Amino acid sequence: MLSTSTINNRFYLHFKSSVGIDDQADAEKAIYSYGKTLYFETSGKATIEVFNLTGQKIEYREVNSSGLQTLSIQAPTGWYIVKVVTVSGVKSEKIFIN
Repeated sequence: MLSTSTINNRFYLHFKSSVGIDDQADAEKAIYSYGKTLYFETSGKATIEVFNLTGQKIEYREVNSSGLQTLSIQAPTGWYIVKVVTVSGVKSEKIFIN
């Protein structure tokens, strides 16, 4: 006959780092698009590179101001990789240009 006793402490979860908390530096460098316009945030001097999915660089810009920046992209509809380089780090994002 099977025992119907309760087993306590059967599973243990161990977390080595915090889960679900965004890095503040990443939140500062948001990258997104709407239509054919690319939006990104910088905190000073930055370089922006846009690549198609075959790795070809289709756009390169240098900016030297803080806050929300815009860049009009004249490219066919599709997915692109945007790389923003600042003194605080590098942020890459996959975006859709419509």
